[in-house]
Amino acid sequence: PVLAAYQWQCALYCHFLALGRAAAGEAVTLRGELVLVDARSLRSQAIAVPYEPESCQAFLEARLDALLGERAEAERLQRVRLAYSERVRFPHPSLRPYQQELMDNVAGAAEGGMALLMSAPTGIGKTAAALVPLLGSALATNRRLMVVTAKVSQQELALDTLGALVAPGEEILVAQLEARERSCPREEMLCTEHACPLLRQSLLVESLAPVAKELRAGGVFRAEALRLMAATRRLCPFEVGLFAAGLADVVVCDFNYAFHPQASLDRFFAPGGRERLLLVDEAHNLPARARDFLSPTLDRARIRVLAEGALQGGHPVFARILEFLLDVESLITDTEREVDAGPRRGLAVAEVELDRERTASLETATETWLLDYLAWAKSGTRRPPAFVPRTVEGSRRVLDPFLGFCFDLLHFCRAAEERGDHTTTLLRRSAETTELQILCKDPSRYLASRHRRFHSVVAMSATLEPLDFFADELGVSRLRSFECCAFPSPFPPENRAIVVDGSLSTRFRDRDRSLPEACRRMAKLAALKKGNYLAFFPSYALLEAGALLIRASDPTIGVVTQTREGGAEPLLKALEEAARAPTRRSLVGAAVIGGALSEGVDFVGELAIGAFLFGPGLPAVTDERKIIQEYYEQERGAGFEYAFLYPGLARVVQAAGRVIRGPDERGIIVLFC
Repeated sequence: PVLAAYQWQCALYCHFLALGRAAAGEAVTLRGELVLVDARSLRSQAIAVPYEPESCQAFLEARLDALLGERAEAERLQRVRLAYSERVRFPHPSLRPYQQELMDNVAGAAEGGMALLMSAPTGIGKTAAALVPLLGSALATNRRLMVVTAKVSQQELALDTLGALVAPGEEILVAQLEARERSCPREEMLCTEHACPLLRQSLLVESLAPVAKELRAGGVFRAEALRLMAATRRLCPFEVGLFAAGLADVVVCDFNYAFHPQASLDRFFAPGGRERLLLVDEAHNLPARARDFLSPTLDRARIRVLAEGALQGGHPVFARILEFLLDVESLITDTEREVDAGPRRGLAVAEVELDRERTASLETATETWLLDYLAWAKSGTRRPPAFVPRTVEGSRRVLDPFLGFCFDLLHFCRAAEERGDHTTTLLRRSAETTELQILCKDPSRYLASRHRRFHSVVAMSATLEPLDFFADELGVSRLRSFECCAFPSPFPPENRAIVVDGSLSTRFRDRDRSLPEACRRMAKLAALKKGNYLAFFPSYALLEAGALLIRASDPTIGVVTQTREGGAEPLLKALEEAARAPTRRSLVGAAVIGGALSEGVDFVGELAIGAFLFGPGLPAVTDERKIIQEYYEQERGAGFEYAFLYPGLARVVQAAGRVIRGPDERGIIVLFC
């Protein structure tokens, strides 16, 4: 199909040239030639393209008729959206306190093309209050809406709300886009049309026609519905998701599809398409996520594993791969040699100047190697062990180690192109390896550039205070026009008891000494009223020690812990079983502050009646964090606040907010600081 399109393109060039010459009274004798060039070897092949005026004219007229039809359909759908926008109504019987004011602020931002930073506590109903005006505005103005979250679990509330706003069969489409590795049904995720029959089938236009027909009827299509649609037609579910996102009026997805430089949803941002609105939920998570994906590393140990594998390759291609890998490693070696030639000799972490000419050269070489290696991989030749596809750590995804390395190297080289004092390069050494890292100190410039792709941006969370700090970190303060607003809790203040115990020091140097007494007090408080409690600690090591100390303080109190590998589910299940048990006893769920259980999880009703927080949740003091502190001290005169205090307080507020999730709930929050 791709080759046929190029042949028609060549034939139409001939046709346009012939029409021009004929209009000038010139004799016309034309033939076309399509030249295919191999991107790896630069060998070329010429394919004759006959010029047939009648077929070209018929093709041109048919295509123009189709384009006119598409334009007419687009105008019809615009009228459908405008009409439906009048039917978008608040989906609940009554408004909660402050919801109307919140909706008015969001509507004003969407209408005025502004950015809005909104701190709205749990229980105020901010999801519905934001989605109603944004959806109405998007449909009325023929724009599209993207809703992004930090976690898949947070997308469910948005989809439930949109399900109450968008009826099936009304030609308004809402699509959830999930990550490729979550959707792929194959054991080995080698996403090329040659290796994957599902992807190959999905690239055929006729394969997606029935999918398009079903989607255009409208409604809310969650990821599982799109997976089922793909499975029944033997298509790639991720491609079906991308296709749905390309058609959708509303896309619900992860932060990455709006902000990640490697994963951004290009189809949503196609030039000439409809303008866009953006809703960022749990926006306090975005700066750390952006800083993380803008700080790629180059790891010597990883390079050497591949280099040793290439030595065992037994094929000429691996000799060339080995040469390439050694060239990459030499960038680390030469940088390390420069550090050790001066007063920074032997430092575990050192800021360095990166040779950007070399990284630019490596980027070109890597792009070439991706093509060469994929061509070789198609041959089915036996791979050495280090090159055998395997499961990515912490994921179901299976990836070729060399392909993964090349993609990460490209990311590193492209990040190295960034200039300015908001980024630096680190050489980091440990007993296991030596790394180069591009450290993004301040992600706000990058985030602002992404925000500018939208007509309006609304960023909301229960923990966006201080507003000035988050406006800076999120890049909102760099935009032409922005506003910030904050709302109080809608719940009765008498339902919440807040206790601050400042008699114990939780500073890093003191916390091991203070932990036993803090845990004794937690146990004593938990024994006063039987029920479920949460205890948040700043690290897994302290969590594990704290769990033992709580048990030792009062053996009648049960303790269940969040594990490093098990995630949130086992602890949640234990709390649910305890809440349903006919005989109540106190149960403490020990978790890490800033982890999976400290935000995005609703402990409704009796699931949690209290929370203990050991320490303010400040980020760990590392060389990288000190560099970030120095940067913000120079930029804002508030290095400690920006690097440590404000991020830590956001974690505390998120964790404390797990306790009271409704107007009738009561609970206690104890902060040891």
